[in-house]
Amino acid sequence: MYGNWVLKIYPKGYKKATIERICKRKDLKIQDACCSCNYIEKPKNIIKKLKKAGIPYSCYKVEYERATNYRQVFFARTSAPYRCRYCNRKLKSKKEVYVDHIIPVAKVQKKWAARALLKMAGCNNINSIQNLAPACLKCNLKKSDHMGFWIIRGWAGRYQAYWFFVWIARITMLLAIIGLYIWVILANH
Repeated sequence: MYGNWVLKIYPKGYKKATIERICKRKDLKIQDACCSCNYIEKPKNIIKKLKKAGIPYSCYKVEYERATNYRQVFFARTSAPYRCRYCNRKLKSKKEVYVDHIIPVAKVQKKWAARALLKMAGCNNINSIQNLAPACLKCNLKKSDHMGFWIIRGWAGRYQAYWFFVWIARITMLLAIIGLYIWVILANH
């Protein structure tokens, strides 16, 4: 492994000295849930030692880390009016807008398939503008770190034609249900 990597260690039940010895660093900030060794150049040796000691960890490239300013970048690069990409609800102010990562940060950090989708979308990091979408609170909470159909809705939801076809599909489904109901009533008489 080469390049800048983020190594997170989950030290529950392990002594701080053991983790410091494995990482060869005294500057680790160890909390109850996690300690972080940011910007490791070659984590292979440390990972081998962590595996051998049975200490849980996660390791991923720096470009898969959530930025602190992704919300400001999103608003600087896009303009109002904003609509939720998942339900098409109009968002009246920036306070109502939840900037969502279409391909979730947690999945990209752990799964190769999510990283492949990110590359396929033309994103060179998780905080690329192509991977950010406006969302309402309800959809943002529902989506959480799910993928699947949520990704399709996130990508397609930017186009009005998609919402037109969704509307047509709903009306068609409603008419089919009404027609089936009428057919059942007429068939029983």
